[in-house]
Amino acid sequence: MGINDVLIPLHSGDVLLASCQDRQLRSYSISGKLLTTVRGTGGEADLQQGSLEKFCLDPSETYAASVCSDRHVYVVEIRSGKCVAAITGIGESATDVEFSEDCRSSVY
Repeated sequence: MGINDVLIPLHSGDVLLASCQDRQLRSYSISGKLLTTVRGTGGEADLQQGSLEKFCLDPSETYAASVCSDRHVYVVEIRSGKCVAAITGIGESATDVEFSEDCRSSVY
């Protein structure tokens, strides 16, 4: 399992979040202990090839938006791992993703 991106959530500075090549989002304690794993893509997407690249959290740290090498952006609820949106039709592979301040849109 390779790690492609890491971030430290603002509201819980004792946890690291990582997007991984096996399409999982993982949280680790600062000491390196694995805390949780959730699927970073949804449903049929898991049948496709690709890995999670960049990701970000919304300001409430409830949702993660993940850029996948399959040219989709997935939005998942972090605690449950439920995919709430899949953004398709991106002509080129997205290289990064961010939520807008009001969380009404994402920029990739």
